[in-house]
Amino acid sequence: LVQTVNLTAPEGMDPLRMGRLIDNSVDTVDLGALVFWAASEGYLTIDMSENQDDPTLIRTQKPIPPSLPSHIQTFLGGLFSSGVQVRVSSLQNSFYTTVECVKTLVSVADRGFFSAKGRWMTVICAIMALILPACAMIMSYQRLAVGMFEALVTAFAVFIFPAALGRMLSYRRHKMKGSAFVAAWIGLLILGIAASFICLLFISPALSNWVFVLSTMGCAVLGCLAGTCIVRSKSYNEKLGHILGFKQFITMTEKDRIS
Repeated sequence: LVQTVNLTAPEGMDPLRMGRLIDNSVDTVDLGALVFWAASEGYLTIDMSENQDDPTLIRTQKPIPPSLPSHIQTFLGGLFSSGVQVRVSSLQNSFYTTVECVKTLVSVADRGFFSAKGRWMTVICAIMALILPACAMIMSYQRLAVGMFEALVTAFAVFIFPAALGRMLSYRRHKMKGSAFVAAWIGLLILGIAASFICLLFISPALSNWVFVLSTMGCAVLGCLAGTCIVRSKSYNEKLGHILGFKQFITMTEKDRIS
């Protein structure tokens, strides 16, 4: 990934699309940024004279061109579905359906984020997590009162927990500082190992055999590795590099230079 400093948004992207490309999700911050983007493009004005904490959004006379992305058209249509003026506080309940529709449309707009190589690496980690308890059963010098089914269920539970959290953490790495990201991964590894001991408590005879304990801890480590098995496509790398460069420009540059 190569970050290229840009003075403008790459490919004329709106904040909602850029936000999804950064962490593969759309959150409240992205939706709020889209409101300010629409105001800068002249589709609405923001009136904060009555209440700065609850501004009024006013639809302007500027027509919405057909070439505008469908998720922005849906967003503006849902925003002013009840009239040309709307208070932000009134959108909490009625705007939920529109937001979900916008998220779906943004997800369709960009595809092919990740290559199949990353998925295969995740599958390999999962297979190894199933093989480890089987090997532990074979290597045990004493007979354990633990069946193969219980061993495999334990391995799956220990693997899937850190894998799911690790995947979410990997998606958000570009919204986190480097030290925070490293600390989060260390914490995730500790949580994975703790989860392995919690699962072993349900099959307590396994606690008396160090081979089985180590294999279960290995499943937790494999789960953490599976969470990092994300291989971005070449086109996604290029787009993400431009977006992060634009984000760096906005974050680091003085206000007067931006204007």
